Amino acid sequence: MTQMNTPEGAIPLKSAIKYVIAPDGNIWRDGKSLRQQFKNGRWYAQVYRDDGRKWVFDSDKMVAEAFGDPTSDHLTREDILGHIGARIIPEWPRYAATSYGAVYCISPPVRGRHAGRCYALSTRLRRDRTYVTLYDDIGRRRYVSTDAIVDMISS
Repeated sequence: MTQMNTPEGAIPLKSAIKYVIAPDGNIWRDGKSLRQQFKNGRWYAQVYRDDGRKWVFDSDKMVAEAFGDPTSDHLTREDILGHIGARIIPEWPRYAATSYGAVYCISPPVRGRHAGRCYALSTRLRRDRTYVTLYDDIGRRRYVSTDAIVDMISS
């Protein structure tokens, strides 16, 4: 059996130093490429951390974090508060809103599809009014009208 060499430009993973990640998204250990799983349109790799726990992660996101993604179109807190001109909602410090009703999460969640990224909330239309779902510090959700949010930030 022939042994493959680790590709050029690969760097070790932070919490699993036995493994390296290549710029093309492949994960390597001991000069061999690991098999990845395709789930819900994304490629996932499974490795074992230095403390022995299993770690499953999206390899494309890991490449963007490790090698930097110059074409990243993700919002940042500075973009939302500075360039867009949103203001933090007084009763909901995790969110910021603009004067025209766009609401952004400026303190991103740790898990989930928006993990680690600021994002715009989607609105729902109910009886000719738009609403967004806001979560407080302990995880309770509230269905709040965007008109009420605009009134909060303008006063």
